[in-house]
Amino acid sequence: MPLPSFAQAWLQARESADAGLCLLTVYHPMMETYRFVRNTANVTSRGDVYTACPFDLDILNDNDQPPRATLTFPNVDRAIGIQLAQLVGPPQVTIEVISSAHLDEPITRAARLKLKNVSVDPLVLSGELTRVDDSSETCGTKRVTPSMCPALFRAR
Repeated sequence: MPLPSFAQAWLQARESADAGLCLLTVYHPMMETYRFVRNTANVTSRGDVYTACPFDLDILNDNDQPPRATLTFPNVDRAIGIQLAQLVGPPQVTIEVISSAHLDEPITRAARLKLKNVSVDPLVLSGELTRVDDSSETCGTKRVTPSMCPALFRAR
């Protein structure tokens, strides 16, 4: 994803009046979509309202394991915890960083993360963000034969 035109100068500036905001979207077909912003006030970006929430996001690890992060946010609305506990399959999470001066232009984006191992207690919701590990996918399980894939074979 290329940087927007304003982003390079903004990121390299020694100081700026514009804050960097982290947007978090939690989606699953069996529940409503939740949108949070790490800020003290709600933010509207691209027509969606992001609710102010002091969530914590530990950055993805950098070791030999697949990328992982830990997401923690306060359990202020018990309905969220109840819905997450009842879901079949993990919800998808999207993380975006925007500038407070350019709310509709994300600087960076991490999409299609899975929220797994969700733990719910009266004060905090926490879970592990993972990405699909392509290295664990099996390779070559389908045999390519003329009857199964006729377009790959020329008639002689």
